[in-house]
Amino acid sequence: MALDVQQALWHIPDVDVNGVVLCRDAAVAVVGQRKRSAGRRYGMQPSSERWKLVAFDRATGKERWSVDLPGEPVFNGLAPSSEGIWLLTLRDGSVVAVGE
Repeated sequence: MALDVQQALWHIPDVDVNGVVLCRDAAVAVVGQRKRSAGRRYGMQPSSERWKLVAFDRATGKERWSVDLPGEPVFNGLAPSSEGIWLLTLRDGSVVAVGE
C-alpha cells in the first residue's frame, strides 16, 4: 500500500530521514539535507549532507530544536536514554550524546 503524503499532518521535502523516535508531543529525527545534483541515476539513493538531530512538534511539524552532527549517522542508530540524553551512532564508529 502506497503512502499518500497529502493525508499526512505535515511533511518536510528535500530531507532524508535516517532514524526517528516518537515522543508524546514531539518526533525526534536524524535528518540530512539532500545534495543538489543535476540528475540521479535510476535506483540510486539520494545522498545527503549536513546531518542534524532535530525535534519536531508532532502536531505542527515546526522545529523545536536541532543540533548539527559531526558526521553521517548509521541508519536507525538513534536511541533515547532515561536521563533525557539522545545517543546517536555515526558511520565512523563514534557515538554522539546530545542533551542539556
